[in-house]
Amino acid sequence: CDEGLLGSGEHVITQCNNRLQAFALGFQALPLSLLSGAYLLKDESGEALSRIRWPLILLAVLLGLHWLSVGLQAYSANRDADTLDEAMVALYQQVFPGSRVVNARSQMRSQLNALESAGGKGLMMPWLEKVAAASKSKPGITLTQLNYENDPAVLKLILSAASYEAIDQWLAALKAQGLDVERGAFGQQDGGIAGQISIRGESQ
Repeated sequence: CDEGLLGSGEHVITQCNNRLQAFALGFQALPLSLLSGAYLLKDESGEALSRIRWPLILLAVLLGLHWLSVGLQAYSANRDADTLDEAMVALYQQVFPGSRVVNARSQMRSQLNALESAGGKGLMMPWLEKVAAASKSKPGITLTQLNYENDPAVLKLILSAASYEAIDQWLAALKAQGLDVERGAFGQQDGGIAGQISIRGESQ
């Protein structure tokens, strides 16, 4: 556009060859842009992460507490199982002294099955089941020895208890199971009482 100038001083007129040159000569950048200032495009992923940061932290804490609780329960269950295993081994060694214990549960079951089959009529196991049911409802009775005789069938139990009243209640529970129970002599022992009972069959 500067090729043709008309006039002089303040009245200089710039002559342009076409309109595009005239627009280019007078071009000025607009002060407001949708790509600058408050309208500048921003990465909103950081804001999204900041909004979900605390929920994620809370979820992680809850999951941690849950797995900690599961671990504690598993540890407690394993400890209880070990205690029961030790109690079964001690009971088996008490009933069968000098025996080698590999699996106390299965060995005890084998011994009971052998005793039952030796009994011929199979009275021992039904009697023991009724004794167990009566003992479960009347705690405080400790069985220290068991003898089973086949002919005639009789199951003799040596036991201890805290008082005569506990024995009477336990015998009543046995009779309620339908057993014919005969009470032997009882005496004082270690701050409680001890004695023997005999089960000879079903009560009529």
